[in-house]
This record gives sequence, C-alpha cells and structure tokens, in this order.
Amino acid sequence: MARVTDYEDRNDRAYEYSDAEYLALSDAVDVPMTLLQRRMYDNEKGEGVVIVCKDCEGNIFKMFTHSVPICNLMRNEAFDDLGGEPIEFMVKKGRSKKSKMDYFYLA
Repeated sequence: MARVTDYEDRNDRAYEYSDAEYLALSDAVDVPMTLLQRRMYDNEKGEGVVIVCKDCEGNIFKMFTHSVPICNLMRNEAFDDLGGEPIEFMVKKGRSKKSKMDYFYLA
C-alpha cells in the first residue's frame, strides 16, 4: 500500500504548506476551495500534482493526483505565482462516455 509521502517531491520536502492535512479528491467533491499553491511532480506513476488549498472554514489541505485533466490544467504557468486574486475551485467527478470510468476534474 502506498503512503501519501510516497508522492511528495523527495528533493524538496520543505515547501510551504508541507504540513497541511491530506484530503482525498473523493472527499473534496463539490466543496468550495481556494487554491494556495500547486507543485507538479513525477514519480513511477507519471506526472502528478500536489494541490494545496483552503476551505471556507480556513482549514488547509493538500491533495495529490495523477488525474490527466487536473494535471493538464495545473501545468499552466499562470499558477506559478498566486500572489494576486484568490482562485476558487471545486473538485468535480465525471464519468467517461467511452470507458465508463470515473474521473476527477476542477471547476
């Protein structure tokens, strides 16, 4: 069984919010969040992203995913510096029409 720490960037464990509580994407569906930071990483499963976010009660969480739609979005350089306006999002769950598999995306 893999642990959350297996997916963190082993070369830079001291990034901001590294102590944030883990939140599974499935537990974050339809919960309004504010993006604080994102970190792209690669491991044996391929490209992934750590999303650090805050809920409406001020709790800070980190979510890990290899979801292709989420990684494609988070790879955008616009997320390199989040010093401006807060970016609000929700995790959504969809179902592929072709494969009938569930997937997650951000809205």
